Amino acid sequence: LKMYHTLVRAWCACCDDPRYAIFAQQRIRQIINNLQSLYETTGDVSIQPDAQIFNYLLNVMSTSSTTSSTSAAATIAARDAEDIISHMNKLYITGVNTLLLPDAVSYTALVNVYVKSLETHKPLMVVVAASFEDATMDAAATSSEAPEAKKKQVVNRVLEIFNNLQETYKATGDIKFRPNKFTYSAVINCLAKCGYAKKADELLMEMLTLAREAADNNSHGSVKYDIAPNIFVFNTVLYAYSHIGSVESAKRAEEILMGMEQQQHLKAVVDDEVNNRPNIMSYNHVMYAWANCCSSEAEQHQFIPRAEAILQRLLDRSSSEEQNMVKPDKRSYTIILFAWTKRSYLGKESVEKAESFLSRMLNHHELQHRHQSPASDYPFDAVSYSLVMHAWGRTRLCGAAQRAEHLLLDMQRRYESGIQQLKPTTRTFTALLDAWSKSPESTAVQRAEDILHQMHVLSDSGNIDLYPDVFCYTIVIGCLAKSGLGKVGAERAEQILNYMESHHQQNSNKAKPNVRTYNAVIDAWARARCDESPGRCDQLLQRIIQLYENGDQSMAPETFTFNAVMNVWTNRGVGDVSGRVKEIFNQMLAFYHSGIYSCAPDERTYTALLKGSSICLDGDEKCSEVLSELISSFKNGKIPLAPTFTCFKNAIEMFTRSQRDDSARKAGEILQLMVKLYKDGWADVYPSPFCFRQVIASFAYDSVQPESVANATMVLRQMNDAFHEGLIDSKPNAHDYIIVLNAWAKSKLLRKAVYAEQVLRDLLKECRPGNEYSRAIVSAYTIVMNSCAFAAGDLSEQQEAFAIAKSCLWEMCHSIYGKPNFVAFGTFLKACGRLDIPVAERNANIRAAFQMACEHQEANDFVFAQLRYAAPNSLYTELVTKARHPKKVLVSNINTTASKFDSRNT
Repeated sequence: LKMYHTLVRAWCACCDDPRYAIFAQQRIRQIINNLQSLYETTGDVSIQPDAQIFNYLLNVMSTSSTTSSTSAAATIAARDAEDIISHMNKLYITGVNTLLLPDAVSYTALVNVYVKSLETHKPLMVVVAASFEDATMDAAATSSEAPEAKKKQVVNRVLEIFNNLQETYKATGDIKFRPNKFTYSAVINCLAKCGYAKKADELLMEMLTLAREAADNNSHGSVKYDIAPNIFVFNTVLYAYSHIGSVESAKRAEEILMGMEQQQHLKAVVDDEVNNRPNIMSYNHVMYAWANCCSSEAEQHQFIPRAEAILQRLLDRSSSEEQNMVKPDKRSYTIILFAWTKRSYLGKESVEKAESFLSRMLNHHELQHRHQSPASDYPFDAVSYSLVMHAWGRTRLCGAAQRAEHLLLDMQRRYESGIQQLKPTTRTFTALLDAWSKSPESTAVQRAEDILHQMHVLSDSGNIDLYPDVFCYTIVIGCLAKSGLGKVGAERAEQILNYMESHHQQNSNKAKPNVRTYNAVIDAWARARCDESPGRCDQLLQRIIQLYENGDQSMAPETFTFNAVMNVWTNRGVGDVSGRVKEIFNQMLAFYHSGIYSCAPDERTYTALLKGSSICLDGDEKCSEVLSELISSFKNGKIPLAPTFTCFKNAIEMFTRSQRDDSARKAGEILQLMVKLYKDGWADVYPSPFCFRQVIASFAYDSVQPESVANATMVLRQMNDAFHEGLIDSKPNAHDYIIVLNAWAKSKLLRKAVYAEQVLRDLLKECRPGNEYSRAIVSAYTIVMNSCAFAAGDLSEQQEAFAIAKSCLWEMCHSIYGKPNFVAFGTFLKACGRLDIPVAERNANIRAAFQMACEHQEANDFVFAQLRYAAPNSLYTELVTKARHPKKVLVSNINTTASKFDSRNT
């Protein structure tokens, strides 16, 4: 058996070379299988396989690079490791081999296989498949799972293994099942990589407790239990806390670091020769934990100084005479610089802090090593300067590019003083060009071109490291595109593109334009907004396609490429714009279906397609057809992205702006389709309140179709229902109700007063003292009375309308939301004059309404004009004469509504 052990260990050593790893693992399996078969055949106990020989194989699987090479490989490795453990258990339980009971080493190796699988960053599912093809299919089936789901699955399985191992040890008392420091280390490593910092911390504390107990037992002569955590375990927990991004996690990480520094946890636990004091990685993790807390500029100024304080503590110690002190490395300084500059939108103060920190650290290092030549481990390089230069560019402030340029000059000065690590590189110049490209100054374009020319001069003089690469050219072209120079800037951008192509053909070492470079030139022509833009963008698109079809893989067209050309045609195209936009879209789909997924259509693609389709005589109808085609194509799997909210919103807007007779109806159909799709699970097709309001307004302002006002009312109520169902986050506002009421007032439909009153009742349900609905209630009542005044139809309908008008005025007089104004009184008088009602009733209501207007001091010219129109001469003269001395009027005189209208007064 020892000879077999030696042979297996020899093959295990071969697994360190990736070229032989797979073959070596297969050979180890063959050896173990042959050994087990030989033992079962002969019964010779001298060759009986033990758990250790299987553990060799498991350990190889946990450390081999092939385990994490692909998602499928990780799945197979985890499955195989589980199968090996199951095979060992089966042989032990059946009595075939009583030496193959998996121990703590076996399960530790299994945990390490799972940890190794996390390095693929692909979904993992442990499967028991009979063949490689089955495992590949199962891995592909889980490829859509989120990374968090995969991590949770792995953590649950690892904790299950660990808990089972602890329970087995407690039940049997056999020390070979007792988790050792390698078992704890593997589990903590898994938890840390999956973001379970608190659980990893708990296991670390458990290790320390066990280590103290083991130290006490060792002092009494017990068997030594090696469980004390090493520096790797501490750093693993610190790593987990550093990536959470919360203040609590940063505080806990610093607490652990302070404990490591003082070694309070390890007193009387570890031997004197074992050094578990923190190393530079420990400090870097804690500094990153503080730096990772910053999501705003205020938090930057609050928490980054905590990280700087840790770095300063290291600097103070390293400058002392004490031996073996930890010294900051390049990563230590980069963490602080990155923390000050990592936010997308930076303020001037944050970048000044970063620049000040860089300057202070450079001066401090040079002061400490002023009598020495610059060492090879100099902690700063071009990346340090580039971070700050890029940060100045992202501020987009006047003068920011000049500050970036001053940094480059400082870098050049230090390089000339003998610090080789600070030699300016192409990357440094790229950061400077990027800063100028984001500058709002008018001289930015010229300065960017001057820097590009300077790079050419320096490279021609022998400084090969500074020859402009494709990024430098693309940044300058992008700067020209955004410069506002119009056609001049676009022509200059295309000249630079042609220069790159010609020089690369002459010398293949020179920068070759890629698809991003062409995209920048297309963008320049698109922003030029001239008549030549569509044609020139078309030519550039065809050049991209031709170069790709000739074998240049770097020219694979992207989504932006097609979107930009489509947008140019929709904005400046002439002729058959709709047809040309559709052709470009079909070209895009053809490339996507051929496997070029970088040009998958997105929301902007659909928007450009819909906008282009609308540029024709029947544009709104064409737009509706295109939207229907997109929905059908997505359902059939022809396009990868479903039409989104923006597509539907744009289509609705096109119909609402259209002059076609049925445009409002078409907009309503699209809204109904949105609601249906959203209920069916299309989360991106959110029927927003904006879309409802657009359709309501479209119906309300449609004076052609008689049924439009009824449709407006229907959509208004549907919007209210959608809010109460939780489909949308806003219900109809007061303005929406007023629009519909005005539509009814202007309508020529029969019984319009009744329908207007129904909308008014819906509005009253929403009224609360002080809200927006209550402030609109007087206007709403007045509009309903105006609907009554212009009611058409027979005598019964006019009498019904007058009853509604009387009800509205009576409710207004008793309302807590506002009293009637002169417009309300005048409108009621108008209803009295226009509607066909008995003379006595008319005169009685005119008298009462006018006297109330006088009492409320609302009898102005408008009220007198309506009184003159409604009242007979004798009544008019009487009321005007008494207007100077109004008497108290009982409001009940106006409430002569028949009992069948009493329900309206609720």
